Amino acid sequence: PAEAALYDGVKCKKKFVFGKVKRNTVTWNPFGRFCVLGGYGNLAGDTDFWDVSDQSLMTSTRLECVTQSAYAPDGEHVMTCTLHARMKTGNNATIHRYEGSKVLTVPFEQLYGVSWRPYPRDAFPDKVRSPRVKTVDASKAADVQPQVKAYRAPGSTGGLAAQIRAERAGEVTGGSKPFQPSGGYARSIPGMAPEPAKAGGKKKKPKAPAAEPAPKPAAKPAAKPAAKAPAAAPKAAPEPEAATAESKIRALNKKLRQIDELKARDAATLDDAQKAKLAQEVEFREELAKLEAGESGAAPAPAKPAKASAPAPAADDEGGEVELKKKIRNLKKKIRLAEELKEKPTLTPDQQKKVDAIPEMEKEVAELEKNL
Repeated sequence: PAEAALYDGVKCKKKFVFGKVKRNTVTWNPFGRFCVLGGYGNLAGDTDFWDVSDQSLMTSTRLECVTQSAYAPDGEHVMTCTLHARMKTGNNATIHRYEGSKVLTVPFEQLYGVSWRPYPRDAFPDKVRSPRVKTVDASKAADVQPQVKAYRAPGSTGGLAAQIRAERAGEVTGGSKPFQPSGGYARSIPGMAPEPAKAGGKKKKPKAPAAEPAPKPAAKPAAKPAAKAPAAAPKAAPEPEAATAESKIRALNKKLRQIDELKARDAATLDDAQKAKLAQEVEFREELAKLEAGESGAAPAPAKPAKASAPAPAADDEGGEVELKKKIRNLKKKIRLAEELKEKPTLTPDQQKKVDAIPEMEKEVAELEKNL
């Protein structure tokens, strides 16, 4: 720690040394007779109360969590405090006498500042130290580091630890011997070859090889199980039904409906996936035309046998009627979307084409409804 010393204010000569202590705060009373050296803030709070007039230490104590200190105008009382800026709990203001004895402690929930009421300098007389106040040795003001002792478990005498230390040093006490492994084998480091046997030791006779056991008679071969009847031929798994032309047409119509919905939207709001779907419109329409004309190459699903009671209508007629209805629905949906586009103030070229195609689509719907 640094040295705390008192210097002459005129020639700056050292007059007195308080000692090498961990202190960072000096507080003087108004008359310059007493002073307080404290280690506050990030220090432990060790505090010394000095009578500078005769360079004597009155008290050395520890005031933990103290933030600052200040002498009263009468010069006989010192106030220390713990502020909220330093500690969030335990805020208080404590008043001590000049020799360090505690007079009063006032707790606060949150204390941000404290000071004495000012008085004129001549309002109180300068009082000397009372003869009853005893002084202490100034060396006690220095921070004494406690001697660190070895850890000892509760209830332990330390005898076992002393014996282990003695064995490590080669001094076995009490006639006890170091531990040796039992079993007649020598110590060896794992991974090293074993030490050679010492000469003069008794050699062990080699053991005679054990007689080989007589061979057991061969067991008779077990009779073959009777031939099982030939298992019935597994039933042929039903072949997965190929995608029928009708299901493909439904899928293509669904994609074309989605493309029509995308066309009705503003092209600037479409992402890359939607634009790619729009680019496939021609391909979808060509494939749809082939499927409707029966040129897709997909084998039609086998027709179910009709019941004897009521003959079913031809599959081609039924499928054609379903397709006509779907086509009519698609055309009506396009007409409805085109009618909605008429209400917009401005139309894109594609949207204008859809609006212009309304009469043709209505005419086509009328023709298809006649064929139903």
